[in-house]
Amino acid sequence: FLRILRPVPLELDVRADLARIAADTVELLEPQAMRAGVELLALRGEAVEPVNADPMFIKQILINLVLNAVQAYQDSNLPEERRTVTITTGRRKGDPFLSVADQGPGISPEDQTRIFEPFFSTKKDGSGLGLTLVRKMAAEMGGHIEVNSRIGKGTEFTILFKGRRLIEAAPTA
Repeated sequence: FLRILRPVPLELDVRADLARIAADTVELLEPQAMRAGVELLALRGEAVEPVNADPMFIKQILINLVLNAVQAYQDSNLPEERRTVTITTGRRKGDPFLSVADQGPGISPEDQTRIFEPFFSTKKDGSGLGLTLVRKMAAEMGGHIEVNSRIGKGTEFTILFKGRRLIEAAPTA
């Protein structure tokens, strides 16, 4: 909750390997997802050099988005063969990105306009702070979050690191 109200120190001078963080997040959450009948996948798109971003913030963003997707499946009656959450890393128009996509029930257009508002939740026991924190953490790292969702088709959240300075490879001697 405090992260919403005030800035927190970030580790932006470290190398954040988006693909590695995605794979680590899948490994961390896979047992919980499997118990819910959800398959987790990490896919690498076009290679992305490490970015100057806080690896712990990125991991926290992914954990929140993946758990939201798993919970959306649990609250639906979708068949197990459609219960997949995919974390993808790559480039879009040259900029690094990571996305979390599901084939779940989707988010209504009305709710999409409110999901990042503090205390807005469609979950019975939701606090309404998770996506607010996700958006704030992404913004603090110079990123931008987009949501694309269709009822009955699924949801994809994409974090774009547009204009983020990529860490240059050390020159070879």
